[in-house]
Amino acid sequence: MAEVLNRVILQAKRFSAPAQINVPRDFWTQQIEIELPTIVEFERPAGGAESIAEAARLLSEAKFPVILSGGGVVIGEAIDDCKALAESHPMHTGTLGYNGSRAAMELIAKADVVLALGTRLNPFSTLPGYGMDYWPQDAKVIQVDINPDRIGLTKKLALGIVGDAKKVAQGILAQLQKPRQTGLRISPRWITSKTIQVLTGTHALKKPTQTRLPPVWHGVQS
Repeated sequence: MAEVLNRVILQAKRFSAPAQINVPRDFWTQQIEIELPTIVEFERPAGGAESIAEAARLLSEAKFPVILSGGGVVIGEAIDDCKALAESHPMHTGTLGYNGSRAAMELIAKADVVLALGTRLNPFSTLPGYGMDYWPQDAKVIQVDINPDRIGLTKKLALGIVGDAKKVAQGILAQLQKPRQTGLRISPRWITSKTIQVLTGTHALKKPTQTRLPPVWHGVQS
């Protein structure tokens, strides 16, 4: 019982996802002697080198790239890294999905490349709103998530990366800062998909002060 419970808890932690254990009622009426299992922690993955390089290539060649930042950005303490990837532009336009921002929906609809960083791309978080089916069907989508079971589950992808949002963001930024590989620097704008409001509140991102977005990058929160 102790071993099973240990594995369930670690599974939930590793994949940032719910886990369930069903315990027969008679288990609670027995007394046994057990040896507690050793807790084995894994280093969170940073994504494969080839995948990181490919993500950087797609982003550097994009004409209208958008960052869709998810809960993994908050859980992985990657807000500053995500902002650095966007060259710290405070171009955050709100959430997507249910009760989302119209500005965010109109923005992501124009994207030719979407970096979905630390998000499962839950269908609920990308529901049409304001009469718009805004998800960019022809955009190249790069999904980054710690849970491999969620990669490519809900959206068609150009690239999937299993990894920690913070480490992957740092890896992509490092690639983009190599002029010989990319030839240019990018500066995405911000959006937020779903109902994760922390990036719009006390955590980091400021609401845009401009009425128009400059011809740089874009961002979304998921």
